[in-house]
Amino acid sequence: MRIAFCLYAPAQRLRSHEFYGVDVDLLRSLGHQVTIVHSPLRLAAGRFDLAFVWWWNYLALWGPAALARGIPIVATGVFDDGVLDGWPAWKRLTKRVGTRFPRLNVLVSRTEMETAPARAWFRPGSVRYSPLAVDTSVFKPGPSRTPDGVFTILNVAFQETPNLERKMVFELVEAFAALHREHPGTRLVLAGARGTGTEALARAVRESGARDAIEFLGEIGREEKIRRMQRCSLYVQVSRSEGFGLAIAEAMACGAPVLVAPTGEVPVVVDDCGVYVDQVSAEGIHAALRTCVERRAELPALGARARARVESTFGLGRRRADLEAFLREATAG
Repeated sequence: MRIAFCLYAPAQRLRSHEFYGVDVDLLRSLGHQVTIVHSPLRLAAGRFDLAFVWWWNYLALWGPAALARGIPIVATGVFDDGVLDGWPAWKRLTKRVGTRFPRLNVLVSRTEMETAPARAWFRPGSVRYSPLAVDTSVFKPGPSRTPDGVFTILNVAFQETPNLERKMVFELVEAFAALHREHPGTRLVLAGARGTGTEALARAVRESGARDAIEFLGEIGREEKIRRMQRCSLYVQVSRSEGFGLAIAEAMACGAPVLVAPTGEVPVVVDDCGVYVDQVSAEGIHAALRTCVERRAELPALGARARARVESTFGLGRRRADLEAFLREATAG
């Protein structure tokens, strides 16, 4: 089958955002010819049997192009993730109109199976569920965690301002500074592609009082990300909202204990295999970090349980089987 993988985003996002690359690889592993398409005009001009669209935001553009050529659409992603209410009315309407085009709408969040259909204009009977997947043959535990003996906290987040605010990275810096005053043998590593919030985050690090204990990496490649996840003492991603939390699942697959917030889809991903903050605030993060440091001997066992959960629940096999079934259903008849 000739599949147009429709991604209205810069080409470099294909590999810097793992979920795109995973789906491309899975579709190709099923024997399909997959072409990355960044423009509705390219979709309308090409010869495709199906359009596979990530996100519903631009379906008002992809939809007419596919409709003109009689190409069925399978759309996937997180529909809302808490942002829809903050959009202007015209943008909310455009997104909802776009939801009428796909033959199948594949939500990656089990939580959204209950909420999204009431907020979208999905075709009746078109909604399916398939969680994101992690390649556990690549994201796996390494030979040695915290080899230098320093309690190392890791966070990986794209440094666009809204993303940093949603993932509470500024609050993490504040919380770590308080932790470091109590436990000087701690280190925070911040990684992620530069964006509109990079300078503000760098300033927060400089003014934190713990600058010498914070490593500000910027964008790192996949191999380096895995190495950091394999070696960190604790992976922290405390989000105000989270449609899935793939980086959390990747860290879990690497055997890292994780500190998270019980928001969005995170409890579905983490279950009882991680540490949760009691308050979604800088104070809550600080208290949870302190507990983790003081009970560090318990963390390796938690990381092992986290690894086992990802292997059993979020491996590639399930997503691959789901995609195969969805393509067959979307093109039937």
